[in-house]
Amino acid sequence: MSLIELVMGLLRPAVCLGCGRAEAWPCCAACLPPEPAGAGPWRLGADPDVAIWTLGAYRGVLREAVLAGKLGAQPAALATLGRRLGAALAGGGAGADLVTWVAAGPARGLPRDHARRVAVAVAAALDLPAVALLMPARGSDLGAARADRRAGMGPAWRAGTAPARPPPRARRRLDGGRVLVVDDILTTGATLAGAADALRQAGAGQVEAAVLAAAPGALGGVADPPAGSRWRH
Repeated sequence: MSLIELVMGLLRPAVCLGCGRAEAWPCCAACLPPEPAGAGPWRLGADPDVAIWTLGAYRGVLREAVLAGKLGAQPAALATLGRRLGAALAGGGAGADLVTWVAAGPARGLPRDHARRVAVAVAAALDLPAVALLMPARGSDLGAARADRRAGMGPAWRAGTAPARPPPRARRRLDGGRVLVVDDILTTGATLAGAADALRQAGAGQVEAAVLAAAPGALGGVADPPAGSRWRH
């Protein structure tokens, strides 16, 4: 933990980000149940062959907690939520050999390790290794592009077309195995679908996914148990 993170941890109010309940940061059990209903597995809408888990929809208290971790100088919130996500997978009987994450390059010169923070916490909850298997996608930074959209800048946004994020790339060949790939938020599902495809092409025998929060439209129906895993119904 860095000195900045330590200081921010001492300064942040130890209250639920949703209801303000004392000693319940980042979310109390009433606002975000420790064992969320409907955590999964779901089908990833962008690739129905990928089973995906999530703490819930990207709205309300969960959205506030995720944004506090990403943008509100409270990165420990991502680790806390990641441990909850890992516990949900463990309770559901998820099976994997290792955990990896969707890597992201710097945004405007600043590092972005949100997915790594979540993945490390998920791996710890599942007692699995966390391994960097994916490289950041090539091309322009999507976060910067979104900022340009909000500012009305950039020819693509002015033309009414959103820039597509290139798919992630695998760092090395894999010799089969079951990989759980983690990201912080699921919006369209294209990035996770690209990550799963890259891992399968690199040799992974099975790829599953997990995110803290998901846009409901990015989820398909309830997934069948992936072959070789230990989903419980």
